[in-house]
Amino acid sequence: MRIVFMGTPDFAVPSLTSLVEAGNEIALVVTRPDAVRGRGKKLEPSPVKAKALELGLPVVEANRMTPEVVEALQAAQADIFCVAAYGAARYCECSCVLAASLAWGCSHSACHSRW
Repeated sequence: MRIVFMGTPDFAVPSLTSLVEAGNEIALVVTRPDAVRGRGKKLEPSPVKAKALELGLPVVEANRMTPEVVEALQAAQADIFCVAAYGAARYCECSCVLAASLAWGCSHSACHSRW
């Protein structure tokens, strides 16, 4: 299955890893841009970006859905979009939703705390 994965924090890394280990084709990983982190105030990649690069996956960094990002999502020709703690509800628009041929799936720690 061809997947676009969207995520940023440590919480999302196991989901990305599981998708790869299950033999899925990750067509694109979308994550937030590098940010200043830690006491050293160094510019560092998101945990998802670091893992994606380690796995040799293509990465797009985005704070919002620009026409260029939407074009990259459409070009990925994904069957599904998997979102894990990315904030897709705030950043995705109809043109992104239409880019997935089958479905969207979303996982976030805030969703699980009640169950």
